[in-house]
Amino acid sequence: LTASLGAGLAVSLVFALFTPILPGPLAMALAGNEAMAELVKPYIMVNFAGIPILALAIIFCYFMNADNHPRLGSALFIIANAINLVLDVLFLKEFHMGMAGSALSTVIGYLAGMVTVAGQIVAMIMALWFNIRKNKEIHLSVRKMRPEAAAIKKIYWVGVPSVIMQAIGSVMTFGMNKILSPISTTAVAVFGSYFKLNSFIFMPVFGLNNGLIPIIAYNYGARQKKRIVEAVRFSMMIAVSIMFVGLCVFLAIPDKLLLLFDASPHMLEIGVPALRIISTHFILAGASIVLMSIYQAFGEGFLSLAISVLRQLVVILPAAYLLSKVVGLGAVWWSFPIAEICSLSLSIIFFKRLYKNKIQML
Repeated sequence: LTASLGAGLAVSLVFALFTPILPGPLAMALAGNEAMAELVKPYIMVNFAGIPILALAIIFCYFMNADNHPRLGSALFIIANAINLVLDVLFLKEFHMGMAGSALSTVIGYLAGMVTVAGQIVAMIMALWFNIRKNKEIHLSVRKMRPEAAAIKKIYWVGVPSVIMQAIGSVMTFGMNKILSPISTTAVAVFGSYFKLNSFIFMPVFGLNNGLIPIIAYNYGARQKKRIVEAVRFSMMIAVSIMFVGLCVFLAIPDKLLLLFDASPHMLEIGVPALRIISTHFILAGASIVLMSIYQAFGEGFLSLAISVLRQLVVILPAAYLLSKVVGLGAVWWSFPIAEICSLSLSIIFFKRLYKNKIQML
């Protein structure tokens, strides 16, 4: 625990030290023009300064998950995001603090959310005391609880795939913004709006996967082939159903969704067909995401990483760039279903091999 806490805090402080330097260049790279960069810069600056607070909140959340208290970890982020939303309205509408106010609300929201962790910290201290005094099978020493290079190296070695998986989405967003910004800043706004909206569709599927992985892993260890197949079928059915609902919503009311972001008539003109085209990949994405979780459950994390890189980087960005140059803005959005078709095709090939080599042998 000490090694992971120390490593996380040290890395977050290093990033925070770059607060006076990086926000300007990053804002310009993301926004594509000086006017937009001036709006984005204060948001990035405040968030950079608040990275240590956010890092501590995330680390303590994972401590709670590891200690078999996932509800407390979830409560932390629910509270943080609820406060973030309220403060967004307060700072932007009432105090007129602009983008800096929005960023500040994020940091304060997570800081307030960390109050929930206080009880768990007490529980951890009590657990430590009971283990030292009562549990003779575990030998703990406070003097030995200091960061060790070997331990930190192992933590990051195991965590690198997760870091890459988390970073892929940001890199894809950055790449799409660079492709869209020379064409139209409104197109960038449309893509940003879609990226926020798709969370409501994709998050339930990601939550489903978090439950599926330990179920499959446990039954694989117990050599319960029937239960594995049932879990895969049930998860696939639920994921596809969720994505189908999302597809119907995006096809039926794309204008209403964009109006949540105060869309202008020009933004609606670009965004309505964009959301409808992009949503055609939802069902394929649901199936692909479930398959990726299956690879992880069987210890094939590299396959999951490869599919994720393929669907969010290798195919989508070149396809979007070529379509923007050859056809135009309206065709860029087809890069999403194109990337999903490619990644799902490869996922099916990987799954057939996995089924033959591991599941069928049970």
